[in-house]
Amino acid sequence: MSRRRLNCIAICTLLIFNHPVTSGQDATGRQLIEHAVQALILSPDAIRFKSFELTGNMVSEGFADSQPIKVLVRGLYDIRFEIAHHDGSIHLAVTRAAGKGSLRGANGKVVSIARNARAGTEVPFLPLPGILADLLASAGQVTYLGFDTVGGRTVHHVAIARQFPKDIDPDGIMTAHSTIDIFIDPETFLIVKLAHTAADLSGKRSVARTVTFGDYRPVNGAMVPFSMTEILDGQKTWSVTVSSIDFNRECKDADFQL
Repeated sequence: MSRRRLNCIAICTLLIFNHPVTSGQDATGRQLIEHAVQALILSPDAIRFKSFELTGNMVSEGFADSQPIKVLVRGLYDIRFEIAHHDGSIHLAVTRAAGKGSLRGANGKVVSIARNARAGTEVPFLPLPGILADLLASAGQVTYLGFDTVGGRTVHHVAIARQFPKDIDPDGIMTAHSTIDIFIDPETFLIVKLAHTAADLSGKRSVARTVTFGDYRPVNGAMVPFSMTEILDGQKTWSVTVSSIDFNRECKDADFQL
């Protein structure tokens, strides 16, 4: 590893992680998340990456053809996910901080996304260094669960339980459903899988959700996965191949409205 790379990691470590482990957090789990953040940073500017615009192609389970998608994320809470169908219709879902989300199907019908259905979506597509650092900073509990296996590989398993601020989660619903399991490659410290308990749009039915990441590549000084796959309750739902990522996209409130 180059001296410049080591210096970059050392500076970022001092800036972000120079505080003690708090009650409810074990040192090993916290250290592994810190290493995961560092592994994503190739230049000092990368730690600021918390928002992005992603374009790519999604293949949904049961369909042979891919569909263009566009994902816009601002920080931990604001998400816009757009699917362009081949008939010209658009499937669009948005969520906002301190508010419920909405989904507009290809038929134009709009339905609400319950607040607790958003829990666990804070790292929905890209485990960016800035978002992971914020996730760790707001963690109520960090627990190391030992070694696990993902795709035949041995990985570290760490669980983070969030503590949401009152203006984001006034009823404590998101906090109660906030645990995210993070699976980390022991050699590269890159995140290979996230897992959490999701809910349906109404927030009444819980399902086990995982997202696996692969094909990491450097983009503007950060390591970014160009391949993602989602599984709900053991059933593969979609896979995404990334075409482009823009970290300089300026996000506005209107971007997260239907």
